[in-house]
Amino acid sequence: MSIAISNSPIIGSQPVSNFVLTGTNRQTHPLGTILEAADPFYGAGEYIYLQAATSIDAGYVVVWDADFFATLCPIDPNTNREIAISTLPCPLGGFAWFQISGQTPVRSTDIHIGDKCGISATIPGTIDVFAADGRLIQNSSIVRQTSFGFARTANVQGGQSVVQVTSSFGTIGVISGLSVTEAGGAIPGGTFVGPIDQDARISLVDASGLPVLPTTNGSTLLFSFAGFSVIAINRSFIQGV
Repeated sequence: MSIAISNSPIIGSQPVSNFVLTGTNRQTHPLGTILEAADPFYGAGEYIYLQAATSIDAGYVVVWDADFFATLCPIDPNTNREIAISTLPCPLGGFAWFQISGQTPVRSTDIHIGDKCGISATIPGTIDVFAADGRLIQNSSIVRQTSFGFARTANVQGGQSVVQVTSSFGTIGVISGLSVTEAGGAIPGGTFVGPIDQDARISLVDASGLPVLPTTNGSTLLFSFAGFSVIAINRSFIQGV
């Protein structure tokens, strides 16, 4: 996501995720710092500065301890832990901002708008439709169902298929899982959206990162955000006993 810090008084703030694909191994803020930032599609939210106690990919639910070390949210019920969502990949020992309020993509199974959501009973850090087993995520709601999609027009520029990011599309292309097909065309399965660039554009690439072109310039591209839904959180936490 292309997220701009809106209230930090610190010069040289570590970007929340603006054109940054991974967390950094250099600490630039006190652990536990909280700030506000805004994404052009998902809107404003709050973020907490944590250190990854394990490698954490984008879109996972995490918890943290008294030393602000983040780990994937466990599948155990009734943990009564605060949660955050990773907005970019973070390596073991890396530092990054994790979202604690607002709307953000999250890894999920088959969940729909209006469903109560809880932590999966089988896959740490992911969400599922809530069952009465102590895994409910309090203060949360689903605003886009699992594998939501979009349609956009192809635009070939400089040998690449480029889609201009707009407020109606969002910046979800930086997160793995967004795939694309061409309506009536020949874009193969396994085509993905590459990282957003500094001109707010995203390109289509194959699994090796090589450009993929549509059959027809101006054709309709169908994007599918497989394995993700969008959750709204507000300093949410896992159900306790």
